[in-house]
Amino acid sequence: MALIWDNHACIPLRPDSTAIPEQLERYRASGVGVVSLNICWDGVSSDLALPMAEAFRACVKQHPDRFVLVETVDDIDQAQASSRLGVVFDIEGGTALKGDVAMVSRFYELGVRWMLLTYNRRNELGGGCLDEDNSGLTDFGRQVLDEMCRVGMVPCCSHVSERAAREVIERSTLPVIFSHSNARAVWDHTRNISDEAIRACARTGGVVGINGIGPMVGNGPVTVEGVLEHVCHVADLAGPEHVALGLDYDFELHDEGSATLDRQYYIPSTLFPDGFSIMPPERIKDLATGLAQRGWRAGEIAGFLGENLRRVARTAWKPRAAG
Repeated sequence: MALIWDNHACIPLRPDSTAIPEQLERYRASGVGVVSLNICWDGVSSDLALPMAEAFRACVKQHPDRFVLVETVDDIDQAQASSRLGVVFDIEGGTALKGDVAMVSRFYELGVRWMLLTYNRRNELGGGCLDEDNSGLTDFGRQVLDEMCRVGMVPCCSHVSERAAREVIERSTLPVIFSHSNARAVWDHTRNISDEAIRACARTGGVVGINGIGPMVGNGPVTVEGVLEHVCHVADLAGPEHVALGLDYDFELHDEGSATLDRQYYIPSTLFPDGFSIMPPERIKDLATGLAQRGWRAGEIAGFLGENLRRVARTAWKPRAAG
């Protein structure tokens, strides 16, 4: 069975939630083999990051028959062989570090395998994609990036300014990803990325994860064909080995139960003037069917579904320490 890896999902950030097992089960029941769960983003209190990581870890450990904490590529193989869902974590924006580079290693130990440096707006690390001045990385941002590369945490440039993304790509010694970004050439949205950024990402050995957020896919409710237009554009531009999946399915559309610091600042309503729809994980297999109908070979489809991300992980992640 082909590995399906959805590289970004947003379960409500409530450490005491009893719904987490049911929400994770939706991915497993949909055939997903690995899912990356967001544990914090710049628009909420950075104090949530550690409790959410611990809550997700506890949930996975309480259901060993269904879920597996993924720390290495070998863990993915074990999860897949036993039809369990492998779970890794991600962070959207470096505010969670609280100004401490050492937290990169701490989060890696807890299972965070990629982090984007900013979330739409400027923070201590650099500029966001909604900032008018298109600012780049700060000195602290460069220190954080170097530490990420040292420990094996993949740098992500979704939500990051064009200049900061370019500087990340130029400096990183690891493959760089856009975990959940679509192609601006297909649909002109502020959060979508340029062909130049797609090519530059590919040159690092990274991938562009296509999201299923309706306003970033096209006009009207999200459709399989709409998402596939972005998948195929990236594949045509950079090669099918550089496109992946990051649906960004949000169970409650950023209503985490913890007050957003300033929702309109981080996620202005102008980004979604006609409402909001997201493709759920249950539709992932429809994407595979659609690619087959478009003439994609089996190996190319497998790459998009998960093998391209497995390659990035194999390159970037550190092996488990002996003993």
